[in-house]
Amino acid sequence: MDLSRQIKQYYLGRINELPKHKRFHFASRIAAWQDDPKALELLSELKNYMLPTETTQMFNRILNKRPGKIYGKELRQSYFYKYPNLFGIHNAFFRIRHLKDIYGVDVRQEFLSIVMPEELEKLYKDLTNDSQALRILSRFAIDYIYLYEILYGVNEPFDPQLILGLKDGYDLKDNTQLHLFIYLYTHSIIADSNFYVRQVPAHRLSVYRNMLNELESFMTRRDDIKLDNKFEFLVVSRICARETTLGAEINKQANRSLSSDGLFIIDKLNGNEKTGLNSFAGSEHRNVLFILSSSPFKPHSTLIS
Repeated sequence: MDLSRQIKQYYLGRINELPKHKRFHFASRIAAWQDDPKALELLSELKNYMLPTETTQMFNRILNKRPGKIYGKELRQSYFYKYPNLFGIHNAFFRIRHLKDIYGVDVRQEFLSIVMPEELEKLYKDLTNDSQALRILSRFAIDYIYLYEILYGVNEPFDPQLILGLKDGYDLKDNTQLHLFIYLYTHSIIADSNFYVRQVPAHRLSVYRNMLNELESFMTRRDDIKLDNKFEFLVVSRICARETTLGAEINKQANRSLSSDGLFIIDKLNGNEKTGLNSFAGSEHRNVLFILSSSPFKPHSTLIS
């Protein structure tokens, strides 16, 4: 059995050791990518956790949260001050998306009674016209833009060619900015797949493949890129049906990075084996990406009947 299958079985066998939000993340990704019956069963078991008892209270709780321990927070904080409603709405969009696409519960209109449509549209337009905010906020801005389009629709969708032109505004000698750059590109592709449940539009593939060409050129020259980002690069390469020469080497790194505490991949760039991001739960994001990266992209509906 190959390593990705072993790790998948290891996580599934110990899924109750994960906090519920980590269980949901793991199951929703595996269900979308592989149509895995166990993952779909887990999503069904988590329905009561995800569904609100009272929608307004749920949204108010999500909207009132502020950025906690996020990557590159010191660098990004000024842009969260500039767009103070972004973090909360970004997280609310994900909840709306999950409820709709997994549990068949549509709360889009209820959300518009809490946050006015004009506010959502203004934030969308402001972000799409703020190149430096897109660079530094990275996935938070990109996820918002694509989720807004998916959930509420726009007359003129965002052109990802604009993302392709943002590379030159980064200081790529800085490790934090390098990773924000990688997330900017990879999350534009992941978000356009509606988080693995659909193919990306064919007319955008050439732009996304150009992004991947740029990322590959950096990854061949840098030894300070985290495994999460490397696995995510392999994932979006599969989404775009693009062959990469880096797969074999990244997989070797994965095999050399197994934890001594269990069958899961850690990353020494996150510190030693005892740091939070290298724990079983803290490594979930990295390991589910590795599992996805090891099999062809065949998007499936995750709707629980």
